[in-house]
Formats: sequence, C-alpha cells, structure tokens
Amino acid sequence: MQWVHTLTGTGDLAVLVPLIATLSIWLLLVRQPRALCWWGTAAAICAGATAILKIYFYVCPLASDFSNPSGHTSLSTLVYGTLTLIISRSTFGWRRHVIVLFGGAVVFAIGMSRIVIQVHSLPEVLVGWFIGCFALWIFAREFDLREYPHWRGLIAACVILTVSLTGQEVRAEKLLHALGLRLLDMGFTCVGQRQITAFDIAGSGRTPLPSARSR
Repeated sequence: MQWVHTLTGTGDLAVLVPLIATLSIWLLLVRQPRALCWWGTAAAICAGATAILKIYFYVCPLASDFSNPSGHTSLSTLVYGTLTLIISRSTFGWRRHVIVLFGGAVVFAIGMSRIVIQVHSLPEVLVGWFIGCFALWIFAREFDLREYPHWRGLIAACVILTVSLTGQEVRAEKLLHALGLRLLDMGFTCVGQRQITAFDIAGSGRTPLPSARSR
C-alpha cells in the first residue's frame, strides 16, 4: 500500500504550495495579470473555505464521519485541475480528451486515497471535491482560451517539484484545531450541532466524534 501513501502525498501542502507559487509565476511570465488575480482569488477561496470548515466542524462535528473536510482533496482538485485546464486548452483532438480524463483521474485518485488510508470519510472527501471544483470554476471562467507556447516548461517544473517534494508533510491541522479550541474558550457556540467537549479531545489528536444534535 506504499503507492497509496505516495499518491496521497502529492496532495500535501508541502507539494501544493510550491505548485501554486509556480503557477502564479508562470501566469506573470505569460503576461496574464487578470488571470493571475483570479488564480490568487481561487487559491485563497479554496484554502480559506477549507480551513474555516476544518475549524468549525472540528469543534462542531456534523456526524461521526464528518468532522474534518479534506484539504488534500480540495487543493489537489484546484491545482491539478488547473494544470489539466492549461494543457487541455493548448492541445486539440483526441489528445485533449485524454488529458482531461487523466487529470480527472488524478484528482479522483487523490481523494479516494484519503479514504483508503482512513484519514477521511467519503463525505469529507466529497466536500473537498466540491470546494476545489468551485475554486477551479472561478479561475477557469476568467482564463484566456488562447494557446500558450510555454506551458511545457510549466508542466516540467511542476513535475520536478511534485517528484522532489512528495513525501514531505506540512501539518496545518493541529494549528487549525488549536484555533477551534481557542474559539470555544472565547465562548463560541455551535449552531444546530453537538459541540466538542474535553472528553472528545482527551489525549489530543483527532478523535472521531459521535453524531448528536443539541437541544
């Protein structure tokens, strides 16, 4: 199952943040300031929405299998979906269909890998896909349809970064969970859901929480 862990590692922040930066530099080099602005907006929405939902549902779990929306899935959908978009709009005929299918398969496989290694449930991965697809749509609707002659250099750089950085980890969830607990200390209350208690977080770490509704 080592290959599953390698696959899921391509969706870690240690890989995706450099890819986001590389895409930003490329859009600047091909003189697409408008697309660059929308790319930054899409990335911010994707990362921000994922972080906010992670914080909220950690302290206010919706169900036993929904307390931690998948950030690997959401950001992978945006980043690898964007790379697929760029290549597909620079190719034609059957090659375009193959590229779209391959890119979709990569995004799907990364999401499913989170379920296989049992760090996320299907609902958490589905939310990640939704966030990522929404952010990708925001960027795609403003991306110029013309062919870009330098996309091969972009893909080469992204492949090198992905291969080099896969296996590295950036653990942001502990910080997000700490922020959630800080909100509880400040008097934050859940709306319609059971609120996390000290018994749920005893010993630290992510603990599956039972489904229950507040009064």
